[in-house]
Amino acid sequence: MNYKVLNTFVEVEHDNTLYEKGDVYPKENFKADPDRVSFLQSDKNRYNQSFLGKEIKPKNSDASTPETQEPDTGDVDESKKKESTKTQSKGKGKNESSEEK
Repeated sequence: MNYKVLNTFVEVEHDNTLYEKGDVYPKENFKADPDRVSFLQSDKNRYNQSFLGKEIKPKNSDASTPETQEPDTGDVDESKKKESTKTQSKGKGKNESSEEK
């Protein structure tokens, strides 16, 4: 189970590992002890603030996996190509006419 770090702290139970706001707790090679997580989620400490948020739920496993997704060929949508071509030709027309004068 993973948790979002709400406030930066040093986890003494993880070899004094620094957890910064926005990190995921626990870091690789460490385990989250349920009692410790409860303590870190509480604001009942000498700092009067919570250090961990709620558990981060894994994304749906129903979502397409890389094996089932169509490969990204980098092609641009045809409608966007046409818009781009129109914009370019409008811009060229202005430049060309100003150069001829």
